[in-house]
Amino acid sequence: MSPNEFERFSVTSISPVLEIRGLDKSFYATHAADNVSFSVNSGEIVALLGENGAGKSTVIKMLAGVYTPDSGEVSIEGKQIHLDGKNPEIAFVHQTLGLIEWMTVAENIAQIIGYPKRLGLISPKAMNRQATEVLSIVAGGIDPEARVFTLSRTDRSLLAIARALIQKPKVLVLDEPTASLTAQDVARLFEVLQELKKVGVGIIYVSHRLDEVYEIADRSVIMRNGKVVADRQVADLPKSELVNLIVGKEVLETEFKAPSSEVKISLIEYGTENAGPLTLDIRKGEVIALCGLRGAGQDEIGRAIAGVVESTQGTISTPDGILKYKKVSQAVKLKIGFSTSNRETEAIAPGMSVKENLFLNPLLWGRGIFSGMRSKNERAETFPHLDKFGVRPRDPDLSLDTFSGGNQQKVILARWFGLSFNLMVLEEPTMGVDIGAKADIYGLFSDVTQNGTSLIIVSTDMEEVVRVANRAVVFLQGVPVRILEKSEITFANLISIASNLDSTATSGGKTK
Repeated sequence: MSPNEFERFSVTSISPVLEIRGLDKSFYATHAADNVSFSVNSGEIVALLGENGAGKSTVIKMLAGVYTPDSGEVSIEGKQIHLDGKNPEIAFVHQTLGLIEWMTVAENIAQIIGYPKRLGLISPKAMNRQATEVLSIVAGGIDPEARVFTLSRTDRSLLAIARALIQKPKVLVLDEPTASLTAQDVARLFEVLQELKKVGVGIIYVSHRLDEVYEIADRSVIMRNGKVVADRQVADLPKSELVNLIVGKEVLETEFKAPSSEVKISLIEYGTENAGPLTLDIRKGEVIALCGLRGAGQDEIGRAIAGVVESTQGTISTPDGILKYKKVSQAVKLKIGFSTSNRETEAIAPGMSVKENLFLNPLLWGRGIFSGMRSKNERAETFPHLDKFGVRPRDPDLSLDTFSGGNQQKVILARWFGLSFNLMVLEEPTMGVDIGAKADIYGLFSDVTQNGTSLIIVSTDMEEVVRVANRAVVFLQGVPVRILEKSEITFANLISIASNLDSTATSGGKTK
């Protein structure tokens, strides 16, 4: 997008553009935001950082009018505003994106900007032209007539960001905007943010990816236990100190031991209609990463192994014989578990409590559907799982969909890690999870693998692959092109192969 196209966002040079003074919010005994104060200057990107449950989401929801503060005030360009969610000067892109999935892209945009009419009737052609103009800001190439549920997670994220810019906000709040984006799309987004900076837009950037913070942010505001514990220039803040400020303690690296030589599961020419074939022996206690750029095929193979999608070729077997299953429920009976990356649509039951979501499928836990287990027992049994994963708030009775995305992810993982499986397929297991919780989850990975469980990590996070994988299968356009041993797994190698820059990448993906 040319610089001239950003002129319509021009903000007056008042600094700071946003001031937050003494915002306070409690939920019963939980003090979610405790006298929170910070500012955002015109043309500045402020990273709002902290662990899941630190209070970041509460602050953002107060700014958006979702929660009413118990006390405190907010000003834009020196003028106090009412936090009712209707102020066009402050725009949001939430973790859940806020898109209407059954509507088209153009209709989602028209919900914000209005439906263009011709002769008193809605004009589809004008609506599509309008959408194309809006999408050109950051999401060019998306079909305005496509229904949102058909879009990739990347395109949904870009659509939500483009939609947030429609009303020319003076402050833009981005909550985990890159969680579903490829490296190329992250670079594209950062270009847009830099242009918005130049015309004076103030930006609050919430992320757990510290490399992005150092690349894009000017200043960091760090929260812990509902309070602001630091407000520092990013350039003056060493990464080790930043991590300690976020977590409140030193974070130790998890060591993953070499797996057993015993083969647990074998894939032979295994694949689906759109991905594969893959031949691979998975050893007892091994962490295998299926990785690549988003949509490269790794997710489809992972879902086939878990019984979510049907395999169309090859076999999967144990030393006892070939496994035959077509559903997740059948895979679970064979001790193959699955944790999805699509929290909102596939993992969480909206309106249900933490304990209800944890024990959502009683058959998983060896209980009959009509067992009539007393809720007080279920509540007591929830606490060890919450403590093991550090879920905050520590309340089994709260609705899970009111928790931060990272804490929701911890509960989803706890649902599976509380059981005993031979193999678990985990899609993007730490997406939206803070650095401290990541360390805890990696520690649990280490524990279960030492106890003999094998893990398949389906990931687009190459840094995670480097950190946890014993071997990595790299996918390109549906084909597993390379299988890397531990010594070969580097960030540079993974990116080079996944981006088709490596001349040694060949199809087939066959190895023992």
